[in-house]
Amino acid sequence: MNDRHRHWSHKSQWTRALRQAAWALAKQTGIPALDSCSVELLYEPAARRRRDDDNLFATLKPLADGLVDAGVVTDDTPDLMRKTCRIGQIRKPSRLVLVVERCEGHREQP
Repeated sequence: MNDRHRHWSHKSQWTRALRQAAWALAKQTGIPALDSCSVELLYEPAARRRRDDDNLFATLKPLADGLVDAGVVTDDTPDLMRKTCRIGQIRKPSRLVLVVERCEGHREQP
């Protein structure tokens, strides 16, 4: 997502697709409504080269919005959702893994 050379319409389509994918996967896997959660985006690239994991936050944002759309949490503000990103091992084909965990000390909403 952090590609400055991509046309705005392509970026918009990609953002919408990521948001819808997170919504659908949250519903499909049955993630319950939570008071707060932590969300980690793990990127396993297909090629070895220098990467900055901060750039992954542009991809994490629409995924977090999709979790809010699915009712996992009421908002993706820092007090309700802790977000982290990291780059993992080389994997062919590359993949994104989104890990959602209930924050300790909080209970699920009814």
